[in-house]
Amino acid sequence: MIELQLYRPGKGKSTNKQELKKASKLSAQLLGNYLLGQGLTPDYVFYSECKPASSASTSALRTSAEKCCKVMGYPINEIRRVDSPFFLDEEKFMEFLLVASGNNIHSKKKVLLVADKATLKRVVLGLLKNIKCKITFARNSLLRLDVNTSGGSDSKTVCASQTSAPLHLGQLPKTFAYPTPASKEQRLRPAYYYNQSAAIPYRTGENGLEVMLVGSSGHFHKGIPKGIIDPGLSACESAEKEAWEEAGVKGKIKKKALGSFQYQKWGAQCSVEVFSLAVSEVCDEAAWLERHRGREWLSVASACELIKYKQLIPFLHQLEKTI
Repeated sequence: MIELQLYRPGKGKSTNKQELKKASKLSAQLLGNYLLGQGLTPDYVFYSECKPASSASTSALRTSAEKCCKVMGYPINEIRRVDSPFFLDEEKFMEFLLVASGNNIHSKKKVLLVADKATLKRVVLGLLKNIKCKITFARNSLLRLDVNTSGGSDSKTVCASQTSAPLHLGQLPKTFAYPTPASKEQRLRPAYYYNQSAAIPYRTGENGLEVMLVGSSGHFHKGIPKGIIDPGLSACESAEKEAWEEAGVKGKIKKKALGSFQYQKWGAQCSVEVFSLAVSEVCDEAAWLERHRGREWLSVASACELIKYKQLIPFLHQLEKTI
């Protein structure tokens, strides 16, 4: 028997359907928090949609799956896309179930499927015909089913039973245990959000040492590439990733951190490890995904004047002394 967890996530942004709205991101994270806390962490995670996914960017469904999985500690590189033809008939659906269960339909595995409304209707109304109740498939909702074959392991007839009523994620507490799922302290964001890393991109030339500052996403202040350390990445790897995403630069990162600093966000203190990155490649403006931020090479003195987090100034001076 397989527990099939069917999740219809929230909306993408009206300006970019590939990006999730803030509330939709939170709902996906709350789902991960709920599944983790209830001992329902899936063994396999899939996402599917009726329309072909854009090759240029990750779909909102994939992003929803990633947000959920990060909270649970499920490796995002193991999330798989499954094409909707698998849900057109029972034989195809059996193929999907066999893949999802590691070729053992009776393996008692938990499978999370993140999908749009049309795909979920195919699964429940088209394939699992013995479910008689009306299911609306509201956004930000979860439906859990126990799925099996009606006969032996060679049977191609699928049967299912509903384990509980559909759960709307808006009913869940909007906080996360910190620092572990068993902890009593509650925070506004998942525990891993409060551990971050940053990179100081630098170069040397005719003007001496220069560091790159980037604008914040809202254009309110200047800073260095900085972000949450995603589960599965080291602080150094995450800093390197942020440098490419936020500043469009690559290079050699020094694995030993310059140090760390703290700042307040999401109702608690975030800790940030800071690394230096010797830039060897700057991507073209057109290829830089976060070009709306803007970027600028500056002397250390100018950077110290403009940078928002003044806790970074000692690291800039430290870099100046060692380069």
